[in-house]
Amino acid sequence: MHKRNYFPHIDGLRGIAVLLVLLFHLDVTVLKGGFIGVDVFFVISGYLISSILIPKIDQKAFSFKEFYFRRIKRLLPSMLFVVILTLLMAYFIYPLFLFEKTLKSSTATVLSFSNIYFFLESGYFDSNSYIKPLLHTWSLSVEEQFYLIWPFLLFFTLKIKKKVHRVLVLSSFAVISLFFSEYYLTINSSAAFFLTPFRVFEFLIGTLLFWTNKFEFKSYAKESLSLIGITGLIFLASFYDDKVLFPGINALLPCLFSAILIHNTGQTKYVSRIYNNQLIRWLGRISYSLYLIHWPFVVFYKHLYGPNLNPKDQIILFFSAIVVGFIIYKCIETPFRVTKRKESKIIILIFTTIVLILVTNYCLLHFESFFFKNTTTQAYGLKQIEEGKNLRFQLLSDTINDLNLKNTKHTEQVLILGDSHAPDALNFLKLAYPNYDYRMLSEGGCPPMVSADLKLISNHPPEMKDKCYVMMDKIYRNNFLSKYEYIVINVMFGWYKPENLVAFVKEIKKKTKAKIIVFGNYIVLKRDMPEIMGTGETITSKDIESFGLYDNELKIKSKGLYQFISKKDLLSNGNNLKHCVLFTAQNAPMSYDSNHLSFEFSKTISDSLRIKKINIFKKK
Repeated sequence: MHKRNYFPHIDGLRGIAVLLVLLFHLDVTVLKGGFIGVDVFFVISGYLISSILIPKIDQKAFSFKEFYFRRIKRLLPSMLFVVILTLLMAYFIYPLFLFEKTLKSSTATVLSFSNIYFFLESGYFDSNSYIKPLLHTWSLSVEEQFYLIWPFLLFFTLKIKKKVHRVLVLSSFAVISLFFSEYYLTINSSAAFFLTPFRVFEFLIGTLLFWTNKFEFKSYAKESLSLIGITGLIFLASFYDDKVLFPGINALLPCLFSAILIHNTGQTKYVSRIYNNQLIRWLGRISYSLYLIHWPFVVFYKHLYGPNLNPKDQIILFFSAIVVGFIIYKCIETPFRVTKRKESKIIILIFTTIVLILVTNYCLLHFESFFFKNTTTQAYGLKQIEEGKNLRFQLLSDTINDLNLKNTKHTEQVLILGDSHAPDALNFLKLAYPNYDYRMLSEGGCPPMVSADLKLISNHPPEMKDKCYVMMDKIYRNNFLSKYEYIVINVMFGWYKPENLVAFVKEIKKKTKAKIIVFGNYIVLKRDMPEIMGTGETITSKDIESFGLYDNELKIKSKGLYQFISKKDLLSNGNNLKHCVLFTAQNAPMSYDSNHLSFEFSKTISDSLRIKKINIFKKK
């Protein structure tokens, strides 16, 4: 960046932004909303890019070639270095399937669509962010996509002669982006979070600042505005959390506070000392490299030493990230940014590196058996895990979307209700008792409940809640339940508790005389089972989130309401893991994630039901 476009106080604001993100990712509880640091970066980017582009376009001195070359020099060298470093760490630290995931995300990162990749991969209750070392590059892809289209849009907008009309046009773009960002939170919250069109208004807030530079404030007004801006950011970083719908309207405040701090308030006498000092400005200067490296450090550290960071862990990671971030800034980012070498040589070097990464990733993913000659069954690849997960659904074809029971060859009908765990019950029941007609009604994250308990799903994304409401409507529809002789409930107990189940059972007993059977939880792990196996470790009590959760309470409450069957009793002898079944006789795992039972394991459960001569469909 040319010296005339250097703004020291913006480096200070960058320093605040990267600190918010860093401390948030280090699980510092007082900054659970530190993710707004990314929004601060978006506003800064919009302002700085526009302050360069607008004068040059107006003066007819703008060069698309020069602009994109400067962006490439600024962004890609450090990013490519961190991607390569991340892949090397993943190779030595991760089990095979997580390394393969990292390969896929690195391909998306170097091609500037990691935001789209992580959007497509994400889902509600996605608790696996701690195993995605390149997840944070979604924001970099958003910036790169914005830079790709913005010069062209700005070029045509600036053909409008009157500045007021330019401002109105850009303001309209910002309002439209904000409107759809807020609207999509009710349709697909992941899209609103990850995808560029729903973030454009944040960049445009920075762009619109360009035309406000002539408005000078008196010193007392600057002090007041600075205090409002910095206090507002810190307050939001403390007040917001992962339950806040974001971005949308909730992203507007941090953007406006950032805009206040950018606009001529950096040189205030008192308040600016908080963020416009040498130390914070230094952090701001290395913020890009620090941002790139800090998250892989956190992810790999958590993988090696556990997901819960204590103060010692936080301190180690904090200073390690800053030191390595500074080294990358000094040795990679700065030399490429200020180099006087010919453009062609820089472009060739950078794009050769990209091609090498892509070719290497392709070879590693498609010729896995050649590169990973691990003879143990613990080294699960992505393909094996995906195949294992898909097996769970192989018996579903004739049980869903055909709830009218036409053309059934069996005289007794069984309805299976539940959340995403309902297919587990379908699998082991069909194997154990094939001479019944099964139908299933289920939605992920939606255990059956009474209307008063729908508050339990208040934090679900709107699209998930809508599906849950539809499912509940079907259940309570007149005479729907009356045609079944048996109703089986198989859910994930946790936030859904025995009292919620009991309320539901009491309600449906008013509508049906069917025998009701409830299955309990088995083992819920803290990490995905293939991940634990891939480290070569044995599953121990420290890996267990819960074991037969609420079993005793479910047994006590079952009297006169339902038959309760404990998976824990079926598959274990007491609470000692040494006496629990975790693998099939063919060494297939209990689960391909942390809680859903594998199809192979369903055979183990069905065998146990038969061996113990449990006929759940026998009416008393």
